[in-house]
Amino acid sequence: MARSNTAIRQQLPEGRLQHAKEVYNHRQRAADIPRPVLQALIDAEAQDIEAEQEDGIQWLMDAYRANGKRPTAEQLALDEMGLSVTSIHSSSATLLSTLYDLIDHPDALGEMGEEIARVSMERSTWDRSALASLRLLASFMKESQRIHSAPEGADAHKFDFASVSDDSLNFGAGFHACPGLFLAQEAIKLIFVHMLTHYDFKYSEEGQQRPAGKPDNLPMLPNFAMPIMFTEIPSK
Repeated sequence: MARSNTAIRQQLPEGRLQHAKEVYNHRQRAADIPRPVLQALIDAEAQDIEAEQEDGIQWLMDAYRANGKRPTAEQLALDEMGLSVTSIHSSSATLLSTLYDLIDHPDALGEMGEEIARVSMERSTWDRSALASLRLLASFMKESQRIHSAPEGADAHKFDFASVSDDSLNFGAGFHACPGLFLAQEAIKLIFVHMLTHYDFKYSEEGQQRPAGKPDNLPMLPNFAMPIMFTEIPSK
């Protein structure tokens, strides 16, 4: 096997080997992140201390334990990166869906801008507390997740984006609720804070509306191909 590996390395251009080394180094750095968390969980388990909270790493630990295994930090890092790849597209889809609906509802768009301006004046920085004050934006984001077009009487003021229930399964429910829901909510809010503060945006052609979604097996994803025109707001 050693001779085979040597022969393979000799056939690869030096640049390819360098890229492989970089990937290996990144994986090692990634493993250093969950390592202390993993060790703390192992220590707590040895002392029969119940986990303080249910999160992604605890989920992975439980899954490995159910199969009679104990994961290494390297395995957890790879699993977490896989979860990240899975979560990025869902957060992006939520953001784009909300953006389409904001463009289609200019009155709500104006209210969002006013809310962001008010909170910005009240708070010195966009920390979690400040983001939690963007209740109208959170409610509109939730309203935008409807599977079908909004029925008569739809209200962008009545929802909490981070709430989950048997009637709203976008982020799961109960034990299976997405552990990254609050992170996704705050990331999307921060993006909208930046967009609404620094840009005006609209469809590239007059009279356009939100394009029909695209079914992707079970999920219904927004159409990613609709051009949107962004114009930077001049600094005051």
